[in-house]
Amino acid sequence: MPQTIKAPKHGSHLVSYQITERGKGKFSFAEGEPGVSGIIITDNAATYGSVPLVFPGKESLSTGELKVEIMALDSSRDYNFNHYRIKGEIPGLEGDDYTLTVKAYSPPESGEEKGRVNRLENTPIEKGIFVPTDPSFFTFRAGKDAELFELEIYHGPTLVARTPKLALPGYKLELARKALPEEVKGLEYKPQEFVEIKATGPALFGTSGVRGKIGYVLTAETVKATSQATVEYVREEGIKGPMIVGGDTRFLSEDFAKTAAEVFAGNAEVFRGDGYDGPVVIFMDTDGKPFVPTPLMTFAIRKFRAAGGVTMTASHNFAEDNGYKSLRGIYGGLAPQAVTDSLQERANAFLKHNPTIKMLSFDRGLEMGLIEKRDLRPAYFEEHLMKLVDFDIIRQSKPVVAVDFLYGTAIGFLDKALELAGCRIAKRFHDWRDRDFGGRRPDCEDPDNIRDMIDYVAATPEVDVGLSVDSDSDRFGVVGKKGLVNANHILAMLFYYLHKVKGEQGKVCRTIVTTHMLDVMAQKWGVELVKIPRIGFKWIGDLMNDEGESFILAGEESSGLSRGNFPEKDGSLADLLVLEMMCKIGQLEMEAGKRDRPIKPLHEILEELQAEFGPWHCHRLDLYGVRRKQKIMDFFRKEYQPRPDADLTIAGLKVHKTNVTAPVFDAAGQPIVDGVKYFLEPHEPEKGIIAGITTHVRESGNEPVIRIYTQHRTDRSKLEEIEQTIAKLIREIDEG
Repeated sequence: MPQTIKAPKHGSHLVSYQITERGKGKFSFAEGEPGVSGIIITDNAATYGSVPLVFPGKESLSTGELKVEIMALDSSRDYNFNHYRIKGEIPGLEGDDYTLTVKAYSPPESGEEKGRVNRLENTPIEKGIFVPTDPSFFTFRAGKDAELFELEIYHGPTLVARTPKLALPGYKLELARKALPEEVKGLEYKPQEFVEIKATGPALFGTSGVRGKIGYVLTAETVKATSQATVEYVREEGIKGPMIVGGDTRFLSEDFAKTAAEVFAGNAEVFRGDGYDGPVVIFMDTDGKPFVPTPLMTFAIRKFRAAGGVTMTASHNFAEDNGYKSLRGIYGGLAPQAVTDSLQERANAFLKHNPTIKMLSFDRGLEMGLIEKRDLRPAYFEEHLMKLVDFDIIRQSKPVVAVDFLYGTAIGFLDKALELAGCRIAKRFHDWRDRDFGGRRPDCEDPDNIRDMIDYVAATPEVDVGLSVDSDSDRFGVVGKKGLVNANHILAMLFYYLHKVKGEQGKVCRTIVTTHMLDVMAQKWGVELVKIPRIGFKWIGDLMNDEGESFILAGEESSGLSRGNFPEKDGSLADLLVLEMMCKIGQLEMEAGKRDRPIKPLHEILEELQAEFGPWHCHRLDLYGVRRKQKIMDFFRKEYQPRPDADLTIAGLKVHKTNVTAPVFDAAGQPIVDGVKYFLEPHEPEKGIIAGITTHVRESGNEPVIRIYTQHRTDRSKLEEIEQTIAKLIREIDEG
């Protein structure tokens, strides 16, 4: 990864020299008044941590600077323009009715006196933030030869401030050289095997690592510090073996992955020894890019008995986010809470005290054999998917499918697996890399995100099913002839298929917010059901390894599924299992003369199951943009509880107990309370009594979101009434 050497200020310029591998460099600069700082400019992005504002008239702002990030999007389909996304903040800006205009400047062509200017005008500024649309930044386009941009701030019709001209990403080297001060023009970089840098910036940990906005939460410095923290953890634990490194298709995932690999390679002595002298980093390689599903990362860790793994992904978050997801050594799966707590403490210590971090350039690591690129797709298919899914059953029925790749890591993975299983892909949606994910979250659980495929499956008789996964392929989305199938119902159907149709014996596992339909089925069939009193598949994964639990099915309502002892949810595995189920049941019914084609539609399987066990309506409502998560959750945990002397009702239904008043305890005797779950019917599983109505309130660990999980055995309208009652309380607290 580039090392940045900041040149001295000179006139109206501040210069950065981006050093790349093997001694090559690139100059970039921002033209403007002295004081512009915090600059990082690459081919794809530019970040300005502090830009002075110039006030041309009498009216001025209550602040004197702004912060801005600009990101180049994939514009390969537009031959005349580059496309950019820009976001920023004007700290301390007070008042309203402010708007922003962006101007991008192209140089004059031959015979022209002036260059061209592309504009984006009248974009609202809300509370000092450029947030005219969700997800908090907007798009503009500029000529392919555009070099500089500037921002103008208006109050009503009046121009009140502007920035100096700033460099766009990918600013031309030869033009930059003309503006360099003499003492920098002669700067040369002699390649060294190891580069030592100082770590700076914050590291904010969430679920299994760092996740947040690119350039604010996730930066190159954060990646370096967290990677060095990982090195120190491995050193302390005495684990030997390689680190597995990859990422999803997000902006800067490849750069961040290479940065992590450089830190690990620079500390090679930590990973080698005790008989291991192989590569320090196994770097995932999919057609030249490190874009791989998170489940494949866990597969690789298990295959190589690796010291650990790191994948750069923010899962289903908006495109402005990325993440550093830490994976457990030897067994794979998300790193346990104790490990990520240790990494957080160490990483923040590095960032606070600026210790030296030892790195080896990526190309040099390849030359020395410390970094090795591997394409593990064939092994993943043969040694993982084909052992958990019966491909022969699918091949016999030759299903026709549609696939929505959501611009993510499923490209080159899910389609190849389906082809190996004998499927014909009738229609492919979003099967190219778009760092912006089409302006939506790459979330296959939201029908709006895969609407094109839903409509296509419904309108195309020959298509049996639509399949999707999220950006890092750990969640599944399955579309039948009647639309997107709720993940809870997919789990129930697969439980029925694996146990009753195939005759598999063993345990089933679910998380606290997953449907109680599984409880009723397990009770009737005499199957042991392991209930995790927490939200998130990582808690299931903690049980699943070579020395721990094995399940015929383990799942969560958030479209997460695995089986056997594979401790990571796998969207491709789920999609293929659904296909196997449709094909096998269809084949059996065809043999019995009940149908003409060996594939049974999903809605028919579900309707038969619901006829026996009830509809079990399930819904999750996500309330985005909440500002007072802690206050809201304190209210539900402490105040909104039934009392011995006072009943609590929700939508007219009595609360019989909650996970606060009747908690589950851990091995140390401490209560486990993950969100607040309300039982609106008696729930005594040990007596065979299972509640059919519950609602659960919980804050997200990664986003400004409060989620409401509600289920009702029979009545959808009552479910909605319960859900809206809770949502109203949340909004009142947040706005109060």
